[in-house]
Amino acid sequence: MREYLKELGIHEKDVDALCKLNPELEAYDPKKARTNIAFLKDEGCSDLYIRNIIINNTYFLNNEPKMTQELIEYLKEDLEFKDLDLLFDSNAYLLNLEKKYLQDFVKEKKQAGKTLEEIRDLIELNLFIMEEQA
Repeated sequence: MREYLKELGIHEKDVDALCKLNPELEAYDPKKARTNIAFLKDEGCSDLYIRNIIINNTYFLNNEPKMTQELIEYLKEDLEFKDLDLLFDSNAYLLNLEKKYLQDFVKEKKQAGKTLEEIRDLIELNLFIMEEQA
């Protein structure tokens, strides 16, 4: 995994720091990581955005690719997000959420009278959307 991170342009000292923050990182499956990164590239994420996302959320690399794909599809199709590259760069933790969790969050906010636009704003601005659900 270290070599793959370096291939992505992450400096050695940053890779070391990431491995200290997430000791499991080196054991991650590079195939999963490559697939998840490919999804980001498909959404227009630049190399700089991808590095920012990884530095802020190494756990995303080990997600099941199907989970990442379903989340992206939900954000684009159901929630009508247009610039996922900007969304993920500003809120990398969003990539840790399962589609079902986000669906429940949206349902709760709609029941509370929020519009789709207001819900999108909450998702864009809330770095820790997981706590919002509580």
